[in-house]
Amino acid sequence: MRNSKDFSKAKNTKSRVSSEVKKRLLADAEQKVQKAENPMEVDITTLSKEQTESIIHDLRVHQIELKMQNDELTDLHRELEILKERYFNLYDMAPEGYLIISKKGSIIETNLTAVGILGLTKSEMLNKKVEDFIFHDDQDIYYHQCNLLHGNMNPPACELRMVRKDGALIWARLKATVEEDFANASCLIIMSDITLRKNAEVDLLKSEKKYKALFTNMAQGLALCEVITDDSGKFIDGLCIEANKSFIKLFKSSKKRVTGRRITEIIVGDQEYWLDIFKKVVQTGESNYTEYYFDNLDRYYGIYTYKPENDRFAIIVTDLAENIKRETEIT
Repeated sequence: MRNSKDFSKAKNTKSRVSSEVKKRLLADAEQKVQKAENPMEVDITTLSKEQTESIIHDLRVHQIELKMQNDELTDLHRELEILKERYFNLYDMAPEGYLIISKKGSIIETNLTAVGILGLTKSEMLNKKVEDFIFHDDQDIYYHQCNLLHGNMNPPACELRMVRKDGALIWARLKATVEEDFANASCLIIMSDITLRKNAEVDLLKSEKKYKALFTNMAQGLALCEVITDDSGKFIDGLCIEANKSFIKLFKSSKKRVTGRRITEIIVGDQEYWLDIFKKVVQTGESNYTEYYFDNLDRYYGIYTYKPENDRFAIIVTDLAENIKRETEIT
């Protein structure tokens, strides 16, 4: 009886012989094809049964290989389409504009966001200089950033005005970085439209100037106080952080003696009375109006206290004697 080792050896030998016969049959068939004047018109009747079966087997194997390759190419094409769509969403539809600049300083690639910011088409931007779209008074800002970039420095983002296709000026934030991932590219510029923010800043500045003028020149006295508390958060007093000219004049003081002092050191009299009023306004947010005679000033003042924001309260002071005088003159 043969043991398992002999059986395995016989099996390997049979497999090797079968492979050698197959190779020989295939070689004979290929020789007949090569000798024929027209290889496509080879008379298959001259091939033996073994040669025919070998060729058919190889054709089937090759057919399966081609189908597998075709399936792989189909899957690869599908993946490329997905990547293309993802690239479009990430690049072209990004919230910021992208400009790829060549080593000669021209725009060689841009996304739809940058195009939309300037109201142009891609063809109108490509091969143009970035400075062609920058307001002439702000071009030096861009040139300075380019010099820093080419000097192997990492320049901070700059803010400048750019010109849209319709001639309108917009504010843009440009951030340039060295770009080595693109052939023939020098840098990548990230562009953001900050026009709304800039307009808001201008409006805020105008409002501040208007408020400052009103605060400074108003006939009534106005003081802004910051709440002072103890370690437990209990109200103690208010610190005067700002006062206008009328407030200083009404209390016959000076700016240096008013700003930075406790309000109860400025508005003297019944200290507990004033602390109760200020404390209630701060805690409840409800405004308070009272009329008070100041012995040290020999004047009647109307005192209106309100809470403009957390941890602060404001005091508006009106000279009632002046009001009575004006009312008398009118009547």
